[in-house]
Amino acid sequence: MSRTGLKFKKAIALLGCCFALMPFGHAAEEVKAPSLDRLANRIAMYDTGAMPQLEALYVKHYMQADMAWKLRWNLLACEASTLVSDGEGVARYLAVGRALMEHRPAYHYYKGYFAACEAGFTQTTTQYEAADKLYDAALQSEHVQGNPEVLAILLSRQANGLSDQGKSAMAMQAHLEAMRHMVLRPKQHIFAYPEGLLHFSIGRSYHYLGKQLDARASFEQAIAVTDPKSSLAWFIRFNYATVLSRWGDLNAAGIQLDNLNNNPPEFGPIHSGYFSKMMAEIMFRLERYDDSLMRANIAMLEFERVDMIEPLSSSMIYAGMSEVMLTDGERGWDNITRGQELMGEHLTITGGDWGALVESWSWMAEYHAERGNFEAALHAKEQERLEAVRLEARRGEDRKEEQAEMLSSQAESRREALEGLLKEEHAFQRERALWRAGGGLLVMYFLTRASYVLYRRRKDARVGEVVAVQDHGAKLDSFIGDVRTEKATGSIIFISAPNSERFEGFNEIVSGLREGDDVIEIFRGSRLLMLRDIKPKELEWRESEVREHFRGQKDVVIFCREIPRIENRESLLRSIRFEIESAELAREEKNSPGLALVANNV
Repeated sequence: MSRTGLKFKKAIALLGCCFALMPFGHAAEEVKAPSLDRLANRIAMYDTGAMPQLEALYVKHYMQADMAWKLRWNLLACEASTLVSDGEGVARYLAVGRALMEHRPAYHYYKGYFAACEAGFTQTTTQYEAADKLYDAALQSEHVQGNPEVLAILLSRQANGLSDQGKSAMAMQAHLEAMRHMVLRPKQHIFAYPEGLLHFSIGRSYHYLGKQLDARASFEQAIAVTDPKSSLAWFIRFNYATVLSRWGDLNAAGIQLDNLNNNPPEFGPIHSGYFSKMMAEIMFRLERYDDSLMRANIAMLEFERVDMIEPLSSSMIYAGMSEVMLTDGERGWDNITRGQELMGEHLTITGGDWGALVESWSWMAEYHAERGNFEAALHAKEQERLEAVRLEARRGEDRKEEQAEMLSSQAESRREALEGLLKEEHAFQRERALWRAGGGLLVMYFLTRASYVLYRRRKDARVGEVVAVQDHGAKLDSFIGDVRTEKATGSIIFISAPNSERFEGFNEIVSGLREGDDVIEIFRGSRLLMLRDIKPKELEWRESEVREHFRGQKDVVIFCREIPRIENRESLLRSIRFEIESAELAREEKNSPGLALVANNV
C-alpha cells in the first residue's frame, strides 16, 4: 500500500473516533450528503473497486454529514474491506460505527448490519465456530427483530458457513428462513443481500447434498437474475464452472468459463487463493496442465502465507498431479504425497478439500493402470476406497452433531423467536407485499422446500388426491391463459384445511367475489380462489378476510400467488403440493429450528 493510502486510513480512524465522541446537536451544521445507494449496490454486487470512491466521499462530506450517512458510510467501508480480505479495515470501521451508535439509541438498528459484516469476515477466514457464535448472538438480538433486510443477510451468510462445514440440512433451513425474509425487505435498502447470491448459495448446498439437478437449477437461476456485467455475475459463473468440472461435465464448465465477463472481482489474498485453487482444478480436468500448475502454485503461496492448511494441501495435490502429467518428475510426486499427508492430518470438514484427497487417489490409480503398473494402481484404488469410507464416516458424525444442535435449547429459542417475529409482524408483511419477489425466487422457494422434504426422507407424507382436475382444468387453464395473455392483474388464494367442516361459513366470502372470479376444489379439503384483474390492495383485503376466517387453526395452509409467476396448471399444482408438504413437515419436526417458518400457516 502507498504511503498516502496509509496516511488516509490513519486519518479515517482518528477522525472517525473523534467525531463519534462529539455531540451532533446542531442540525444547522449538517449538510445533505450525496446518496450512498449506488455504492451500496456496487459493493453488494462484489465490486471491489468501490473503496476509492468511498474515500473521496469521506473527504468531501463526512464531517458535515448527518449521523445516518456516517453510519452507512462505515458499514459500506466494512463490507468493502471484507471483500478484499482487509481485516484491519474491518476492525477499524466496526469500531468507528459502534462508537457512533453507543449513546444514540435511535441508530441501534445499525447494530445488526455491523454484526453481519463482522460475522461475514470471520467466516471468510474459516473461523466457523467463532462466526456461528456471532451469527447466533446477532439473530437473537432485539436490534434485528422486525428488520427483514438484516435477517436475510445474517441467515444467508450463516447458511454458507454451515454448508462449508458439511451441515447441509441446517444450511438449507437457514436458506429457507433467509428467503422468507428477503421477500419482506422494504424497497429502500441500507445494504441488500443480492437475490442472485442467495440462489447461488442454495445451489452450493444442493451440490454438497449431491442433488445435481436442483443445484443446476439454482445456479442457472442465480445467473438469470444477476446483472451479467457485474463482478457478482463473474463470481457465480466461475464457481458454477468449478462445480460442473467436479461433476465431470467439462463441456458445460468450458461454456461457463467462455461466458465470463471482463469484470472479475479483485478479492484479497484469501479469496484470491481460493479462486486460484478452483481454477487449478478446472484447468486440470480440462487437461490444461500448464495453466493448472501455474494456478496451483499461486494458491499455494497465498495459503502458505496465511497458514491455511486444508486449502494449501489440496493446492499441493493439484500442483503435483499437473507437474506429473507434464514431466513425470519427482517434485510432482513429492507435492502429491505431501498434500495427501497434510490433508489426512488436518482435514476437519466435509467440503471440497476432502474430495480432492479422494480424487487424488483415484487419479493415481488410473495413471498407474494406464502405464501397466497394476500393483501401484491397486494400492491407490484401495486408498481411494479407505478415504471415501472415512469421508462418509465423517459425514455421519456431522449428521449426528447436526441433529443434536437442532434439538438444543439455543436452537429452539432461536426458532421460537423467529416464529414469533413473523406472527407479530403480520400486518407489516402485508404492507411490504409479502410475495413481491420475482417468479424465479418463488420457484426456488418451492424447489428448496421439496428438496428438504426428500432430504429428511419422509416416507408417508402424502397430500390429498386431486379432485376431478379434469372438471376444473378448463377453468384453470382459461384463467391462467387469459391473465398471462392480456397482461392483466390476476391472482389466486389457496386454502388447504384437512377437515371439510372448516369451510362452514366460507360461502359468505365466496359470495362476495366479483363477476369473472371463481372458486374450485382442486384438492380434497381445499379451495382455490381465482381472482381476475384484482388490484394489490383488494388482494390484500381478500387474503386478510380468508385468514381471519381460519384464524387459530394451525393445520390450515393459506397462500397467495400472482398469476405472472405461474407458467401453467402443472406448475401451480406442483407448487401447491410442495406448500402442503412443507407445512406438514413443519408440524411434524417441531424440534427442528426454523422449520415452522417454512409454511405460511395461519
